[in-house]
Amino acid sequence: LSTSLGKSFGDIAQIAVGGGKINLKGDELVAYTKMLATGSVAFEMSADALSRAANNMKVGFKMDNLDRLNDFFDRVNLLDNKVTNANADEIFEATSLTAANASLIGLSATDAAASSTMLSTGKATSVVGTSLNALYSTLSMADKKGKAFQEALASIGMDAGYLKAALAKDAAGAITTFLEAISKADKDKQAGLLYDLVGGNFNDEIAGLVTNIDALKENMRLARSNEAIGSMQKELQTKLDTTKSGIERLTQAWRNLGSSLGETFLPLTNAVASVLGGIAGALSELNSKFPTLSAVIVSAVAGFMMFKPLLLIGKIALLSVAVGFLGVVKILKF
Repeated sequence: LSTSLGKSFGDIAQIAVGGGKINLKGDELVAYTKMLATGSVAFEMSADALSRAANNMKVGFKMDNLDRLNDFFDRVNLLDNKVTNANADEIFEATSLTAANASLIGLSATDAAASSTMLSTGKATSVVGTSLNALYSTLSMADKKGKAFQEALASIGMDAGYLKAALAKDAAGAITTFLEAISKADKDKQAGLLYDLVGGNFNDEIAGLVTNIDALKENMRLARSNEAIGSMQKELQTKLDTTKSGIERLTQAWRNLGSSLGETFLPLTNAVASVLGGIAGALSELNSKFPTLSAVIVSAVAGFMMFKPLLLIGKIALLSVAVGFLGVVKILKF
């Protein structure tokens, strides 16, 4: 897997660790690791970031099997390819931030991901996540909201009972209907409606959805379409066909060979290390029992070590004197 994808042992091990954190084991853990390693290359995401996002999706949207997670990856990949300025890693992050509230109102992971393509309006993922959470929370508690909210809701032709029933039937449809109703209000009233319905802190972000409602509906259609099926595997193949990927896989293959050779020589290395460790331990014990003797031995060794360079320096000095003397003799002879 490492050689075929150009991913390091460390990256693949990190993915397996993430699988262990959600209690996967055996063949299921192996399948999870392969799937996320594939996704990491296709989405150009780090193993750690994708593992965290996948685990958030699996827990937040109660994806009880890996087929559902793989299908979700395909749909995110299609959105990544088709939606301007919305990258897979950002879609994953924004969707994971909204998983709890989205799931609470009955929104599927696919529709939540499509809603996260609000990133195409240029917002940061944390801002998108917070804004969508405010929207989902508002819709889920419509019947608990105050007078200003109920009046604003009535002004766009809805009431809390209708909204709750619509969410129960089709959460994605209810959200788009709600936003579309705001978009059909007079332009000069839309900001006030958003303030009363969603809150002043999120006006600008939700306004991006209101003014791009057709794009949001198209993104939801895309995410649900059959075009998404198998798109991650196709994306992987596209990435593997590049020169960059070829070089990465070649480099990783040689690294893996080095690792394999290292494992081959590991017993010998451990044996040598054990012997040297034993010698070091024996010398340490000897030094603690006979410190004076150790000092004499060290001094003697140091003396011998110093003697050699001193002898060399002496030879050089004598040679210099001899050369100088011979030079004087030659001059005198001349």
